[in-house]
Amino acid sequence: MRCQSLRHAAAVATVLAGFTLANTPTPRAATKDTVDDVVKAGREAGIELTALVNDLTRKGASATGETKQQLDAQVAAVKKIQPLVARLESDRAFAKQALDFSAKSDKSGLAALWTKTLGLPLEVRDIKDWSVYAIYVVNGYSWEVCISSDASCGGSYAYHRMIGKAKS
Repeated sequence: MRCQSLRHAAAVATVLAGFTLANTPTPRAATKDTVDDVVKAGREAGIELTALVNDLTRKGASATGETKQQLDAQVAAVKKIQPLVARLESDRAFAKQALDFSAKSDKSGLAALWTKTLGLPLEVRDIKDWSVYAIYVVNGYSWEVCISSDASCGGSYAYHRMIGKAKS
């Protein structure tokens, strides 16, 4: 009988120790984004968007008809967003402004800043761990763009794609 009660006591102690450890706060790495994160997002997104323009331009050179029009439309749309990522990379004060809006999850403030930079309306849909997802319109089509500092845009630092005709 004593052996069973010792095993029972040991089991209870193990459960209590596990419960205590599970509920003890553990120190976490700082998850604060920095201006350097935003600058990196601009740099990496710029590289990926430039590669996309080059690829689309190459494909468009041999395309015909509707395919050529679609490729040309995407090139034009990507070129509209490139000044934004270039500025994020090269202008630390601008990157800091973007970071400040992001830290407050101020989508409309960030959208206003970027709209002013691009000269075309843009809607920020999501901001998370210095990753921004936005929608903008060029030549009657809606485009989505994601820019991030940690390749969280579908495994890339940036992605860009048409999502359809813009609503009138």
